[in-house]
Amino acid sequence: MKSKLINLLTKNKIILIFLAIALFACIPYLTAGTIDGDDMCYHLTRIICISDELKAGHFPILIHSEPLNNFGYADPLFYPEIFLYIPAILINLGLGVMASYKFFIILITFSTTAIMYYSMNRIMKNSSKSLFISLLYTLATYRLGDVFVRAALGEILAFTFLPLVLVGLYEIIFGENKKWWIICLGIFGVVNCHVISAVFVLILIIIICLINIKKIFKDKKRIKNLVLAGIVSILLSLSFILPYLEQTFNDDFRFNILDNAHFLEGGASSLQDFLKNELKGTGVDFSKGSLLLILAMLILNTKDLKWKNDEFVIQCFILGIVSAILSSKLLPWENMKFFGIIQFPFRISMISELLFSVVAGEAVFRNFKNSESIKLLVIFIIFIAGTQLSNVNINKNDVTYEKLVANYPLAMREYCPVNFDNSYSFVCMVEDEPGVEKNVYGEFLNYIDSDKNIINRENINTIDYKQDGTKIEFYYDKQAPFTIHIPLTYYKGYVAYLKEDNGECHDLKLEKEQSTANIIVSSDENLTGTIVVEYKMTIIQKIGYTFSLVALIGLIVYVVKKK
Repeated sequence: MKSKLINLLTKNKIILIFLAIALFACIPYLTAGTIDGDDMCYHLTRIICISDELKAGHFPILIHSEPLNNFGYADPLFYPEIFLYIPAILINLGLGVMASYKFFIILITFSTTAIMYYSMNRIMKNSSKSLFISLLYTLATYRLGDVFVRAALGEILAFTFLPLVLVGLYEIIFGENKKWWIICLGIFGVVNCHVISAVFVLILIIIICLINIKKIFKDKKRIKNLVLAGIVSILLSLSFILPYLEQTFNDDFRFNILDNAHFLEGGASSLQDFLKNELKGTGVDFSKGSLLLILAMLILNTKDLKWKNDEFVIQCFILGIVSAILSSKLLPWENMKFFGIIQFPFRISMISELLFSVVAGEAVFRNFKNSESIKLLVIFIIFIAGTQLSNVNINKNDVTYEKLVANYPLAMREYCPVNFDNSYSFVCMVEDEPGVEKNVYGEFLNYIDSDKNIINRENINTIDYKQDGTKIEFYYDKQAPFTIHIPLTYYKGYVAYLKEDNGECHDLKLEKEQSTANIIVSSDENLTGTIVVEYKMTIIQKIGYTFSLVALIGLIVYVVKKK
C-alpha cells in the first residue's frame, strides 16, 4: 500500500512538472487580447469554420461551406483537421476564439512534454534524463518560433507526435520489440497534423531502417513487427490519405509544387539563424537556437561512447547533423524546384530538434556526473528560454481581431480547383438560342463592370434557392431540358438529383464548369421538381474512413488485451 502511494505521488509530481513546463513555455499567451503570427489568420479561420459547421449540425465536416462567398473550400480534404475540433468545441461551449486558441496551445505543449518524457523513459530507462530531454525539446527555439513567430499550428501539433515515431522505431529495431504499435500512434498523429511533416517522418523512418537493415533481418520477429506496424500505420492513415489523393491527383486541382519553388532559397537557414536565439522575424528569418546544437555536440566529448552500446544515440547525432545541413543554405535550393512542396527548407529543423534533444540529454548526463551541475544547467536553460519568451511580441502587427481574421483567411487558396471564380452568387439557368453553339457558362454568364455591378445577359434566368452548408436546393418548373449553374466550388463528391412532386427522384448530371470551376447540373429530360445539390462522401472517402476506424478499434482491443 505504501509503495502504491509513493508511486502515485511520484506520478502526480511529474504531471505537475509537465504542467509547469507547459505554462512556462506559453507565458506570452497567459494574457488577454489578440495574438498574431505568420499563419495565425489561416488557422483561426479553420477553427472558426469547424465551430460554425458543428453549430449548424454538419458532420463529418469535409468542406467548409462559408468561405469564398459560401461557395465552399475543401480545407479538410487537403489539410488534416481532426485535432482542431478541440478548440472549435471550446468556442461552441462559450469560450472566446482567442482564449480557445491559447488554451489549445497550452494543451498541445503539455502533451508534447508528457509524450516526449514517456518516449525517452522507454528508451533511456532514466526518469531524470527523460525529464531533461523533454524540457529541451519543449523549449527548443525552433519549436517556440513555430508557436510565437510563425503560428504554424500544423507543425506545432506534429511536434507532439514525433517522439512516438522515434520510440516506436527504437522498440522494434533496438528495444524489446513488444510495443511495436507505439509507432502506429505516432504516424497516425503526424499524418493528421501536417502533411509535410508526415513526409519528413516517412523519410526518417526509411533512412533509420536502411541503416539498421542487417540488425532487422537478423531477427524474424523484428521483421514481422516492422511490417505489421507499417500495415497498421497505413490503415490508420487512410481516412486522410485516400481523400487527399482522390482530390489531388486530377486535372482539376490547382496546387502545383512548382508554385512554391520560389520559397525554397529564402526559406533555408543561414549560419546566423543557427546561432541566434531571438523569437523574432517573419518566419523565414528567425533563430533556430544554438544551445541545443552546442549541448548535442558534447556527445563528441563522451569518452566511453561506443557504437556497440550507443548506436542509437550515435545515429541520432549523425542524422541530426544531416537534417540540420538539409535545412540550411549549404544546399543549392534555388536549383531544386521539385522540392517546392516543402516550401521552406527550414522546416526540416523539426527533425534535427527532435534528434538533437535526445543526443543532448545523453551527452549532458554522460559528461556531467554531478547532479548539482545538471541542476545549474537546467536553471541556465530556463533562463535562456525565459529571456526568449520575455521578448516575444504576440501581436507584432498590432492588429485587431476583426482585421486579423479578415487578412488572408484562405492563405494562397492552394486548394481551389483550376480557374476558380466565385464572382456570381446565385443559381442561374442557361437557355440556348436555337442553332447557336455557346459555352455553357462562360459565353452566357453575366459580367462585372468597373463599379462591381453585375450586368445581366438577356438569356440568363436566375432562380431563388435555399442553402444549408454545402447543400443547395430550389424548385424548377419549366418542364424542359436544362443546364444550371450552381454557386458551389467543384470538388469530387458533390451529387445532384431532382425530386418530383410525386416523390420520384432522378439523378442529374453534375460536372465542373471549366471556365469558373463551379458546379453545373444538367438534364436532357423534361422534368419538374425540387433540384438538390449537396456534398456526399465519395466511395474512396468511405473506404478510407472505414479502414481507419476498423484499424483503430482493432489496435485498441489488441493493446488492452496485451495489458
